[in-house]
Amino acid sequence: MYQVQNVDQSNVNLYEKFTFPRFRDLLREQNGASTVAGAVSCFGEPAGLVLAGVMEGGQTGKIHSLFVTPRFRGLGYGGELLGYAGERLRERGCARLELSFIEDHSWSPAMKKILGRCGWSEPQLDREINKIDVFALAKEGWLRKYHLPPDYAIVPWPAIAPAKLEALKAPENKWYPGFVSPFKEQPLSPHSSISFWLCRREEIVGWVITRLTASDTLYYDILFVREDLQSTGRGVQLLAEALKAQVRERIPFGTHMVLHSDNYANPPLIRFTQRRLKPFAVQTERHWNSYK
Repeated sequence: MYQVQNVDQSNVNLYEKFTFPRFRDLLREQNGASTVAGAVSCFGEPAGLVLAGVMEGGQTGKIHSLFVTPRFRGLGYGGELLGYAGERLRERGCARLELSFIEDHSWSPAMKKILGRCGWSEPQLDREINKIDVFALAKEGWLRKYHLPPDYAIVPWPAIAPAKLEALKAPENKWYPGFVSPFKEQPLSPHSSISFWLCRREEIVGWVITRLTASDTLYYDILFVREDLQSTGRGVQLLAEALKAQVRERIPFGTHMVLHSDNYANPPLIRFTQRRLKPFAVQTERHWNSYK
């Protein structure tokens, strides 16, 4: 006999191991108005957990995690948990539901079947995160073949004049989307030796921002050049400069994210990644989204 129930302070310790570490604080300190946590047990034994929340704006409910222990898989518990979370989110006013999951060949097919049975959309690839062996990539000739025209310069991150930064911040100069802004607040500061500005005739027209996430791994956070220059190859030159600097700093791995969702996909970047970077990937994470 199984039972689906709400998770609260009386039973949270039984189920917190069923979600990712980054969500455990949310589960323990859940806000009843914006968080949904449902658990399934079988004859009193914890069997699964769904954790969801109301996103900013209140129109979208997001499934943060869904897990059923291997012993109880194939019994319909995943669908029951999804249904429970969906009902609670609808009660809170959510008109749209979203679920994200990381591809895993051992259980992703089962996840897709559950979503299909429960009326969710066919999963769509949202983003891909690759971890690259930069030392192996450095042997490729294309890193050294690019040369900037004389009116361009690649400037180290700390060396840019403060007046140029102030000009770039001015509302009338915001020719870049907010999600690639070099002024976004981040937990980690840019790596000063492996982040660069691209200037054309003394004017900032692009940047590459990297952040050290582990002693052996550099995250390539933002690579962006002004829209009218995106077909000139300047972005590749910026990336090549950063990769060469990373090799000089003796940091072996680099991670980067490529967006595939319709609103943010950059087809030339996707093609470049597949051709030039992914052959040197030692690890790849593929994130999928489904909607209802």
